[in-house]
Amino acid sequence: MSKAANEAIERAIEQARQEPINKLIQDGQRLMLSLLAFLLKACAGQLTILPAASQPVKKAVIPTQPLQARQLLAPQWCLPMCSSALMREREIWWAIQSHVRGIICEQSYDSVSKSY
Repeated sequence: MSKAANEAIERAIEQARQEPINKLIQDGQRLMLSLLAFLLKACAGQLTILPAASQPVKKAVIPTQPLQARQLLAPQWCLPMCSSALMREREIWWAIQSHVRGIICEQSYDSVSKSY
């Protein structure tokens, strides 16, 4: 084959490769234009105000609690140290419970491992 024929074949092959890509680009451009037209049409219309949306919004109010649900005031003889002492007691209780749980887990592990 001649050189000109080989170049023509190569051009035809390259054009065949580019054709689907060009078609996809054209389709994408058409899709973007149609989407743009749709959005412009949707935004160009008159805004409608619903009756519920046109009413003013009331400020949020926390309702008052009934007397039964209110916390009593601390007695005059109660000191701020009372709550810190209670927190320390709770921490001690938690440590004791954690320690006891650890001992129970160790004992159960020992009994299981001895059975094998």
